[in-house]
Amino acid sequence: QVDERLLTPRDLASFIWQIARGMAHVASLKIVHRDLASRNVLIDKNKVCKISDFGLSRDVYDTDNEEYEQKTQGRLPLRWMAPESLFDHVYSVKSDVWSFGITMWEVLTLACTPYPGLSPPAMMERLRNGFRMSKPVHCNDEVYDIMRKCWEDDPEDRPTFIDLVRLLEDVIT
Repeated sequence: QVDERLLTPRDLASFIWQIARGMAHVASLKIVHRDLASRNVLIDKNKVCKISDFGLSRDVYDTDNEEYEQKTQGRLPLRWMAPESLFDHVYSVKSDVWSFGITMWEVLTLACTPYPGLSPPAMMERLRNGFRMSKPVHCNDEVYDIMRKCWEDDPEDRPTFIDLVRLLEDVIT
């Protein structure tokens, strides 16, 4: 258990960078996680992050377009889902990038629930109209710009996890 009172801004930046690196590895294996959120990141006593809970993940290695379309309904992490996943049931590494942006927001707010004060239907309607969460208090403009890149409407306009690792390295070093 990591004591949040002992966390520095550098620790939070390191967590975000480590999560991006972990997801770059997951993406390199052609796996779509589909449930990236701070609750699914384990942190050991040395402040090393590990991505966990691959229960919703899918291997897209054998598909031509590296997307997965969900055919059945189950309990889904709505507040972390990209618009194309929410509205069209399409998942890809780029929908994981969206979730990474939400996870960045969670880390930088010390685990606040995304879209505070909005019910899931209200959140979905706001997202459909282009709403994005505001910059967390303990977040600089450069990091928020990276977060916003993850939330581009068009999945193709979102960075890759390799891009995110590089962008974050530039900001935190």
